[in-house]
Amino acid sequence: MYNYGFFNPNVNVAGGIALVIILALVGTILLYTFILPDSKYDSLPPVLRFVHEFFKVKKLWLEAIMRALYVFSCLFYILIGIFVMFKSSFLGGLCMMILIPIILRLMYEFLMILILIARNVMELNNKTPWPKGIKPNADSFPTTQFTSVSSTPVKFETPAPDAAPMVCPKCGTKLEPDAMFCPVCGNKLK
Repeated sequence: MYNYGFFNPNVNVAGGIALVIILALVGTILLYTFILPDSKYDSLPPVLRFVHEFFKVKKLWLEAIMRALYVFSCLFYILIGIFVMFKSSFLGGLCMMILIPIILRLMYEFLMILILIARNVMELNNKTPWPKGIKPNADSFPTTQFTSVSSTPVKFETPAPDAAPMVCPKCGTKLEPDAMFCPVCGNKLK
């Protein structure tokens, strides 16, 4: 059987890393083209649906992993505390059995708060009714909001076809030429 050099132990590491990088780039392009678009989800077989859901991060696995690590760590330190209590220092083992699980609980709760914030933001983004099903990207949100001090209303003129891009009269977000609603504030434009 002929070895094409892919698994030759004499090949340098840089060549292997370059091959892995190229394969990862090709795989990424294929995933983004054929598996990850939401429009293709219904036509995917179950295995590729799992791949789609895995890379779209619709569920957070971190919560279950953190809970299992928390339980394991607490039991580990309680058992170590019992061992230390009877083998070397009774007070040291007792402190280990009580204090370390409390510290672990506080760390676990802090991490769970961060995970819950991330999950809630993801759920809100998925439930927000954006006009025409278009979700705005991070660049479309204005960084500051300006309010008019004068009592006279500001008049916006319809731009010529070759003029600068349209902006929402309410929040100032750049708009697509055929937009009927602002994707940020929902203001009706036409």
